[in-house]
Amino acid sequence: GTTKFRGADADLVESAAHIREQGGISIAAHPVWTRRLEKQTYHLWDNREKLNGVFDAWEVASGPHLFQEVQESGLPMIASSDLHHRSQLNSWKTAVRCEKNAQDILNAVRKQHIDYVFYEESASEARDWRIALAN
Repeated sequence: GTTKFRGADADLVESAAHIREQGGISIAAHPVWTRRLEKQTYHLWDNREKLNGVFDAWEVASGPHLFQEVQESGLPMIASSDLHHRSQLNSWKTAVRCEKNAQDILNAVRKQHIDYVFYEESASEARDWRIALAN
């Protein structure tokens, strides 16, 4: 939902405000341990009380991993497939309950009119399991 670039080295709270000013949504991505061997920071999660209200959603799932601590936090949530390669296609995704256009999708995330879905590709068809987010 943004059109103006802002560097990643900018202040976090100001960056989220900049995104909202443009009509976009800000996401707290990878706030907890992603269950992968990679460099991680827990700055967002360690400061979640102070940052409550700064982000439009917090990542509750990444790839095949569901983050229970985020799910139980009461914070607004979103799932991300974190898809980089076809082998990562089986993953959590966000399903929006709205018309399929940019503005309605952004509003659905803001209002948490979403579900997160585990998509699993099989030889014959894809299956998903829907878990309604608590609003």
